[in-house]
Amino acid sequence: MLQSWNVADKTDFHANEYKGKITKVKFVINVKVPNSKIESWDVSEAKDGSVMAWVKDDGNEGYILTIAGKEKIFANTNSSFLFYQFLNLKEIEELELLDTSKVINMENMFALCENLTTLNLNKFNTSFVTNMARMFYYCSEILELDLSSFNTSEVKDMQRMFEYCKV
Repeated sequence: MLQSWNVADKTDFHANEYKGKITKVKFVINVKVPNSKIESWDVSEAKDGSVMAWVKDDGNEGYILTIAGKEKIFANTNSSFLFYQFLNLKEIEELELLDTSKVINMENMFALCENLTTLNLNKFNTSFVTNMARMFYYCSEILELDLSSFNTSEVKDMQRMFEYCKV
């Protein structure tokens, strides 16, 4: 399971030197951390190496972030701020590998991803989510957003969920 984050976390790819320069996020299964990585982190809740993340140069003064699980990648029950303020993020690959079936909090999950244009969340299981506040806040360039599988029956807070979005 992925660890949880908050806006103050500065110990991994959320540190200022990375999060504002990440242009792509990739989810993968059963991949070892490559020697060519710039930096890597154990981002598992248990700190047992079951979920690792690393950044590599994207060739344009930015970074590609890879999040890899040994088997399945379970999102933390508190997945708030997961991609918060990734200002230059343009794409997320294989997001369907992130299992959200146990998530309760998605607050600010994609907030301030100002360069993200397409986001396919049709594999997200949101049946236990109670907080989606500001989930897509200021995703100002998003043109395609697939929420076709969203179950919002338990959601108590959707405050400003789509504020400053084009969709």
